Amino acid sequence: MIAIVYTSQATTDFDKESLKSLLLQCRINNKKKNVTGLLLYKNREFIQVIEGEDEDVEETFKHIKTDPRHDGVEAILKERIDKRFFPFWAMGMCNPDKSEELKNRPLSDIKYNKMSVYQLLKDFKNDLL
Repeated sequence: MIAIVYTSQATTDFDKESLKSLLLQCRINNKKKNVTGLLLYKNREFIQVIEGEDEDVEETFKHIKTDPRHDGVEAILKERIDKRFFPFWAMGMCNPDKSEELKNRPLSDIKYNKMSVYQLLKDFKNDLL
């Protein structure tokens, strides 16, 4: 299994309703491929982790890179995993302002520090369980 964490910029603003629609679509697509993960969105920036079997995650990431809603898609982590970080979430979504580390920073700042990415994901997972 692998996990990919990526950042991207939204090509348009997402309001609450369009985010709900995006999340629903992600959940439907991810359930078909047994991909799980977490999506964060703030000020037209995304950070997302997708995890699962190699081929399924790679195919999902390839689709994301060609999705017209995303620009500047950049994988910041791609690693082998023994178990899923988010095993029960076809796609979870959280408000990044719940993280003290990201409250007053753009999401893209996190990509420069691998340990910060892991800590952020751990914080959100613990906060939501």
